[in-house]
Amino acid sequence: MDRMPSVMVSASDYLSQGFNFIVTLNTFTFGFKEVQGLSVTRYTDLITEGGVNDHSLLVGRPNNENNIYDLTFSRGLLKRSTSLVTGAAKVAAALIPNNILRKAALLGITALDPQESLEVGPALGTIEVYNRYKKLTASYTFLSLGMTEWSVSDLSADSNDIIIETIKIAHTGLTRVPIEAPSVVGAIKGLISSFKDDSSSSSSSSVKSNFEEKYKEYKERYQKAEKLKAQKDEELKLWREQRKKEQELKELEKAQEEQKRLLLEEQRKQEAEQRAKDIKKRQEEAAKRREEAEKAKSKKLSDEHDTNEDETETINENSDHNSNNSIDENSDDNLENDVDENLEK
Repeated sequence: MDRMPSVMVSASDYLSQGFNFIVTLNTFTFGFKEVQGLSVTRYTDLITEGGVNDHSLLVGRPNNENNIYDLTFSRGLLKRSTSLVTGAAKVAAALIPNNILRKAALLGITALDPQESLEVGPALGTIEVYNRYKKLTASYTFLSLGMTEWSVSDLSADSNDIIIETIKIAHTGLTRVPIEAPSVVGAIKGLISSFKDDSSSSSSSSVKSNFEEKYKEYKERYQKAEKLKAQKDEELKLWREQRKKEQELKELEKAQEEQKRLLLEEQRKQEAEQRAKDIKKRQEEAAKRREEAEKAKSKKLSDEHDTNEDETETINENSDHNSNNSIDENSDDNLENDVDENLEK
């Protein structure tokens, strides 16, 4: 009786699951819910070679279309923060006159800031995939050119789902890094472990030790990330305090300027009032002098009028006296004449 030939399959230790993966950019580890776009495109041409008449030859060619590949990462929405050190470093790098040194400085800034590594680039990225026993089964590398698209899930008052942000980055191509092949002894032990309990216990202890090592490594990374986060929070706190002090100083300067302006306006107002008082006083003095002059003039005219009246009265009296004298003289003459006439008679 013929039997089917044995089929070689991967051992369970090397089967990968889609939820055990790590994404790193430069030296920073990122936790993502989902990674999309893991694909490799090979650009080829078909050529016909003389003497080969039954088929064409498939040869590789460069990416003449200059296509840019995309990777899409999804995760829970995180609060963005700005590092004061990164901002100051960017300003300092922008002042470097040499183009090569300026680019090198910007690359260094990107390598020191996780947010810059993810969103700005360029950054050397890796994606590592682990199996159920936390053993590395696949690794991919790529050169990130920076973020090309960002979006978040829809907002709804009827849902309590976590907001998911989607980040799409451009890269130059995905490279599959070969993983060390298992030895023959390891393969045999893997086959034996599926039939024997003792080997399964040794495998479980090995898995446990690997898990403990990975856990220790993850714990160190987490502590490092927490330390870096605390440092950045402290920098942000100092930056905010500095900004607050600068704002308070600006407000104080503004208040002082406003006080100076009000004092100057008050001084000008007082000077204007004093000038108005002086003008009014001079006007009153001028009016008083005019009034005194008018009184003196009227008195002078009155005195002159009285003098004229006295002179007139004196003239009249003199004329009356003269007329009386003339009348008396005439009367005396007439009397004498009468006497003379009587005597003649």
